[in-house]
Amino acid sequence: MDIGKNENNVTAPRLIAAGAKLFSEHTSHEVSNRALAKEAGVNHAAINYYFGSRDGLCEAIFGHCLTQWKAIMLPLVEQIDNRIGESSDPEDLARIAHDLVRGMISAITGKEGTRFLRVLFNEGLIKPRELNRRMFQDVIRPFHAVATRLAAAARGLPPEDMESMVLGQAIVAQCMTFFRGRVLLRPRLDLKALDQGRAEQIADILSRSVCASLGLPDNIRQ
Repeated sequence: MDIGKNENNVTAPRLIAAGAKLFSEHTSHEVSNRALAKEAGVNHAAINYYFGSRDGLCEAIFGHCLTQWKAIMLPLVEQIDNRIGESSDPEDLARIAHDLVRGMISAITGKEGTRFLRVLFNEGLIKPRELNRRMFQDVIRPFHAVATRLAAAARGLPPEDMESMVLGQAIVAQCMTFFRGRVLLRPRLDLKALDQGRAEQIADILSRSVCASLGLPDNIRQ
């Protein structure tokens, strides 16, 4: 994106914001260039002018949403990682597990987190191989690393042990697949949307499941 074409340019950021909104509501194939330009309030020729192509704009939108999601997720991961190194007590580790799951579910079901994830998982926005690489590197890998450390601490194993890594992956799967799987869960719970109270209930159920899988007390809260 060459915003140097105009140092006072606001068109490119407006197109990115418009894309983040539309791609969180529709598949990439349902959103035309004219729809993007209309939402941004600019001429559709601006897409090629500032981004070179629609693909260039989609890449910029993906990058923007990935950065925003990391700003939500990484502070939680860092905080949990620091706490794991401070204790080996099962009750403390159970509280850490609860806070990790609760934090991730809150991020996944929160208004902003949901919007950014919908864009990131929007099929066709960027090439599948690039999507998988960047999602693994920037989203899954940091979460898996801290979940693996938690599993290792709970089991008294090194983080590089296979059991630690598999249990860490199971924690990631329970949280991240909830984002995709909730389209099935919401109708069965007769929910049009997940309010904060119901999201906390779900986080509590998942955290107890995680604690049980790690051999930690499953009735620990704050």
